[in-house]
Amino acid sequence: MKTLFRFSGLLIVLMLSTDIAFSQKFELKGAIIDASSKETLPAANISIEGTYSGTITNSDGRFVLPVRSFPVTLVIRYIGYETQKITLKTMPNESLEIQMKPVSYELENVDVTGEDPAVYIMRQVIAKKMEWRKLLKTYRAEAYTRQRLNNDTGIVSINESISTAYWHFENGAREVIKSKRQTNNMTAANNFAGASYVPNFYNDDIEISGFKMMGVTHPDAIDTYAFKLEKYRMLDDKVVFDISVKPKSKLATAFKGTISVLDEDYALLEVDLVPNESMLFPPPIKEFNLYYKQQFNNFGGDFWLPVDVRIDGTISIAMMGLKIPKISFNQVSKLSEYEVNIPLPDSLYGYKRLFIVDSLSLVKNPDSLFAKRADIIPLSTKESQAYNEIDSTMTLEKAFKPTGFLAKMMEDDDDKDKKGSNSAFDKVFDYFFPEVWYNRAEGAHFGGDLHYTHQNVTAGVRGGYKTDYKGWGYGSYVEYKGNFKGNIEAKLFFNDDAVTRFSSPQYNRIFSSATFLFSGKDYFDYYWSKQYGFNASYEFRLNNPRRRRDRIEMKVGLGYLSDESRSLTKMTDYDIFATKKLERINPAVFNGKINSVKSFIQIGDDFIPFSPIGQSRAKFSIEHANSSLLGSDVDFTTYQIEIDYRIKTFFQRRFLPNALDVRLAAGTSTGDLPIQRLMTLDGTIGGFSPFGTFKSLPTTFYQGDKYVAFFWEHNFRTVPFELLGLTSLAEKGTSIIVFGSHGKTWLDNATSTALFPYAHVINGVHHELGASISGIFDFLRLDFIQRIDRPNFYIGLSVARIL
Repeated sequence: MKTLFRFSGLLIVLMLSTDIAFSQKFELKGAIIDASSKETLPAANISIEGTYSGTITNSDGRFVLPVRSFPVTLVIRYIGYETQKITLKTMPNESLEIQMKPVSYELENVDVTGEDPAVYIMRQVIAKKMEWRKLLKTYRAEAYTRQRLNNDTGIVSINESISTAYWHFENGAREVIKSKRQTNNMTAANNFAGASYVPNFYNDDIEISGFKMMGVTHPDAIDTYAFKLEKYRMLDDKVVFDISVKPKSKLATAFKGTISVLDEDYALLEVDLVPNESMLFPPPIKEFNLYYKQQFNNFGGDFWLPVDVRIDGTISIAMMGLKIPKISFNQVSKLSEYEVNIPLPDSLYGYKRLFIVDSLSLVKNPDSLFAKRADIIPLSTKESQAYNEIDSTMTLEKAFKPTGFLAKMMEDDDDKDKKGSNSAFDKVFDYFFPEVWYNRAEGAHFGGDLHYTHQNVTAGVRGGYKTDYKGWGYGSYVEYKGNFKGNIEAKLFFNDDAVTRFSSPQYNRIFSSATFLFSGKDYFDYYWSKQYGFNASYEFRLNNPRRRRDRIEMKVGLGYLSDESRSLTKMTDYDIFATKKLERINPAVFNGKINSVKSFIQIGDDFIPFSPIGQSRAKFSIEHANSSLLGSDVDFTTYQIEIDYRIKTFFQRRFLPNALDVRLAAGTSTGDLPIQRLMTLDGTIGGFSPFGTFKSLPTTFYQGDKYVAFFWEHNFRTVPFELLGLTSLAEKGTSIIVFGSHGKTWLDNATSTALFPYAHVINGVHHELGASISGIFDFLRLDFIQRIDRPNFYIGLSVARIL
């Protein structure tokens, strides 16, 4: 449960000699109110004339502003009110109360020929931005951030930070955290408050939760957004245009809401925006709502810079058997003391990390700056109360405790310790892994793997009794896992046991056992193998020449196998319901010794069966058996290659764009390939049809001494349902997938005759096409498959493509 509520990411700690001494001596406090109604004005902008210093009021309309010396002139702005300028010659004896007078203004008709007024205004905003933005190269600002979590009963936690924010026009944002403060149920290590999360709504593109949203001042915004002039307000002697914003297409990854533009300057003053309906997340996220407000100020200069951001949001997480209480969150950040177009330290961009911790400051006193600095946004009454009342026992786990029959599965280790669930019986499974399966050659196999790990070395013995074979199988191994500039794995092993005649990237004996017991066919063939050998692999990373910040994962492996083989016969046809027809025979294999060396090279991760996500990877492998060098009774070489690749196709601005997944699998051989080394292409087991299988090939496989297959599927995500207006299905993450599988195997006549009538060779080329509904009950997909080379139609089930 703890990992469920931690913010993603970790902070890099750097030893920086940051000066934390400040020359401020005075602390102005006050409130901004409406002169007529006497109501407070939240987020009013207060700045010191002639400087980049300023702040905003909190939700109660109160502010705190540091002042280094007097006299000082305060400038207070709030759209729709007269700007106030107040000169203070000395520090006042009491808190200020500044009253703002609302203004009304009747604007004469604006005659803009041939173009809607709002569109004309936004063209000017975009043009002006392009002029000054190309001159802005860097900036530095002092920042304050507060993050708050709520549940349905009130505030759960508060995190705060004081930091220095940096921005570079090519390298982006960085932030040095100088001080942290949080409620007693949080630790500094889990306090991720920072202004670098703050989106700048003047940017062309705005990254939000994995979505690349088009900004309202993007060069293509006129084509993407529908702008409508709603009303006018006044700021001093200038008109402020309030313009409504919404995407022209409901599929666009964009915002909707209201923006305010200052006339003559054609500058954004503030935005009040939410992502549009296309911001959909996969299960188990059921609801994710975000609300953004941001203000800009040029401080009398050329550049319009963000002075704050206020974010509100709610998240609902639920799946079958599990529901987490709704999480509400709020963030407020302010930036001031800007310095523009200054050199930035090179050390800021030596790492990919967005946040850098000034460890000297934090180690001495994590929240010391909160006592020294006045330029923070005052806590609201409820927030102050939360700091006083929340203690260390009021954890996030308790505040957002899930309900449902699966909730117990998410208990953390601490909870298990308290309940005594880590008993001696439970600890047995730290050293023992059961092995249970059932097939037609062995009957039931009951056994296990007993192992012990010390540091990087694991030693184990395994074995089990086979009820119909009426004998034992057993083995042992020693395995090492370590690290030297990469991951190293090495294993020595011995086995005297029944094994499957071929390996499958998708299935194993346990998976096949369930189908066989419940009146289905046994998927695999089997033989007895007395084998010993070793495997070793090394996994490392290389720099990506195309993307400097990314690295390519590589893995190489080498092994030796001595396999003394003998055939097994079919021993049973039993199934639980006793309704099954006779099972096929278990074919004979080459009886003799196969001594071979194996090697492979792999780019990317290992293949993941039943994967809910797409993969990009490649693997090339060779097995070579030789009589003269290795003492094998047969000579052969196999070559196999598998390539998986994901291509983002449409709606690439989304967190989950439309994607085309492809898989190529091919192999060939030379020499006298024994039956137990034939290469295979998977069909389905019990109607289960994962990607990378022939979905219209029920409970069987293709085999050969050569093969080639191509699998593809295109995931349209929720777009078809969005277009049809079926919002409820789209919000549930239900998606449409189209797919196809094509392949062929070759087998020499002698081997084909020996295996008759179970040669499992394709006559011609297997072609199939189909469509899927993915996201049923969140994690399943229903496949509808039409065999093209034969008039057959099938329905299958698989794991949903969630990511």
